[in-house]
Amino acid sequence: MELLLAEDSTVRDRARGLPVATPGLLCRSLGLRRLPNQVRQALIAAPRQGGDAQRHDLSGPGLNLGPERAQPESYGSAPPGSGVPRVGPSVDPDHMDIVVPDRTGADLLAEYDPILPEHRAWLSQHEAWRRARWEALLSQQPEAAILEALVRRVLELAAVSVAPHEDQHLGGPDFTCNDGAFFVEATCITIQTARRETHLEDRSLQGGAIGMLTGQIATEVGEKSVQFAGRVARPLLVVVGTLHVNASWMCMTADRVADVLQGTGVICIPINMKTGAASGPAQVLQDPSATPFVVTDTGAASPLDTWRRTVSAVLTLGLAAIRPESGGADVMRSVTGLLHPEPHHPFDRQLLPSIRFLRLDDGWLQGRAVIVEA
Repeated sequence: MELLLAEDSTVRDRARGLPVATPGLLCRSLGLRRLPNQVRQALIAAPRQGGDAQRHDLSGPGLNLGPERAQPESYGSAPPGSGVPRVGPSVDPDHMDIVVPDRTGADLLAEYDPILPEHRAWLSQHEAWRRARWEALLSQQPEAAILEALVRRVLELAAVSVAPHEDQHLGGPDFTCNDGAFFVEATCITIQTARRETHLEDRSLQGGAIGMLTGQIATEVGEKSVQFAGRVARPLLVVVGTLHVNASWMCMTADRVADVLQGTGVICIPINMKTGAASGPAQVLQDPSATPFVVTDTGAASPLDTWRRTVSAVLTLGLAAIRPESGGADVMRSVTGLLHPEPHHPFDRQLLPSIRFLRLDDGWLQGRAVIVEA
């Protein structure tokens, strides 16, 4: 199977800032539960050889706690001459996991405070009930309300005119864009759900195997397709994101979310049923049953068919798109679009030229699920 993708530039750029001394991440990458003692000892010693500058490198992208939060580079020590101790993440000297406390709802509100007033001001330009409803959502489900504000920011950074669309009584997509050219619905994978699906902590770096979010993204898209079936007469984009920092960093890159189009990769080994031995080399095959857009239909002339055609495309938000301090270019690089192969209302990707879109190649009906740039 070909996968015509380069590594997401935002993640690659952030990865350059990662030190060699992140054993938890190294364990995950190598599939190890624990590094050999000599390697761990070398990693523990490494950041001390270069002074404060190298210690600063130990703050990975999953440890950006905001200006009022912990400062990972200090490991609890105060900067020279400050007289003020800093509270950093705890480091397990045996496993070298970096543990950061979970964020509460109040923590999220404080962290995203820089962008919330702007969204309030935008809502205040429209009917009063819209802001009241969003404020209630912010109080009851802060992650969903924050993500809605982030989605509007992404759209405006993409040079799209955005207006609220949801009806007070009948509901509907969150936004209408470019004077009704297309609709946008935001959906949030909660931190708790992302932790369950990926086995990753929100901001802590720990060893062990991880899962992907592709299945959960497909679930979210499927639910939105059912919700809006027969109710939209223009292209509908579903934007999926999570405030779970490590899941956004590791699981929402273009090469990861591409599986939403072609299905989850499954390692298959042919087995001789008489001897029980392998009869050929292992292969990685894509399981289309795990996608929101393609379904296996054994009764049709073609082995594959499409469904959930209400959703024209999906946008996934990577790490930079969910960070309140990120600039426009970084945000755009961390957003990936996925086009439905046969939607009811095709989306013109030129309406969002600054966002990278992927699609299935023309051979997908014959099972050749190759991802290409749209």
